[in-house]
Amino acid sequence: MRRAWGLLVLVGCSRAPHEVAVSPAPPSGPVSPGVPADDEHDAAHALAPLADPEGGQHVLALGDGEEAHVAVPLGATAPRPVVIGVHGAGDKPEWTCAEWAYTTGGRAFVVCPHGAVDPRWKGTRVWSSGRAIADAAARAVAALHARYGAHVAEGPLVYGAWSQGATLAGPAIARAAELGLPIEAAVLVEIGHTPVDARATATSLQRAGVRRLLVSCSSLPCRDFAQRMRSAAGAAGLPLHVVDVGLRGHWFDEPVFRALAAEWSWLIEDDPRWPAGA
Repeated sequence: MRRAWGLLVLVGCSRAPHEVAVSPAPPSGPVSPGVPADDEHDAAHALAPLADPEGGQHVLALGDGEEAHVAVPLGATAPRPVVIGVHGAGDKPEWTCAEWAYTTGGRAFVVCPHGAVDPRWKGTRVWSSGRAIADAAARAVAALHARYGAHVAEGPLVYGAWSQGATLAGPAIARAAELGLPIEAAVLVEIGHTPVDARATATSLQRAGVRRLLVSCSSLPCRDFAQRMRSAAGAAGLPLHVVDVGLRGHWFDEPVFRALAAEWSWLIEDDPRWPAGA
């Protein structure tokens, strides 16, 4: 869904609506066909299969006019984990929710907080800071628990972000830890289009509780960052896998979804809340 271009905006990369290139869009909600049943749980204690009248993705009202999008793991009969899907600059949270739902195969809740309205392009959003991401995410996750109750698993979350959301991961996840929002895994897609200190990012993520990190690249700026991040993550004791999707540009699209899905089992290894992949 993301389009390749080179304009640097604030602390992330963006793209204008008139520069859209045609590509297959991910589904608007979770990918439910082929998702295995929660058969590792005692059937006597199973929850009713999770249904959603809005088709799997909808808007959560957070109060005072604030909203967040959420993609739902349709059919789940056991508590499912949560992915925080963070959009980039000049981006849309509903796109982000669809992308992470596709990547995870519809096995988790994907909650996508909204940044501030970006006045440059109609309907798009932008982040002012990592703190703003974490604060909005905390409110969105609280609303998710209030709406879906026992279907939402307790425990650590996954931070998944593209472009500006990836650039701001260090301060965002550090702030989330302060708020009692535990994040133990992070996926940073197309980071590096705005200068960011790899060593400071790795140290911040490790200190905030991140135990595994994926960096996905399909452009030269991101590849350059990933090279610096390898040594920085090693020095910080942070396990890192780099996913190289080829030099295709600043994109988050189906080839990226599939490449990340292949690494997902490593990212959430030994976490029993995740059902096996399709």
